[in-house]
Amino acid sequence: MSFVSNSSTSGFKVPTNTIISHFADANLIVDDLLDGGSDVFFSEVLFGGSHQGSAFNLLSGKAVLP
Repeated sequence: MSFVSNSSTSGFKVPTNTIISHFADANLIVDDLLDGGSDVFFSEVLFGGSHQGSAFNLLSGKAVLP
């Protein structure tokens, strides 16, 4: 997953709230989506620093679609 930054409204706060709402049964909180790993929601979490940076992470293969 690639977000813009953890302080971005459209590049983090709105997407994470949507993910949390969609997966309500998983009892996720925002902190669960900040870091990647084998025991958390995303195996890897990147921050692009801008919307273009996040798009670059996806297009370059650094971030992959689930």
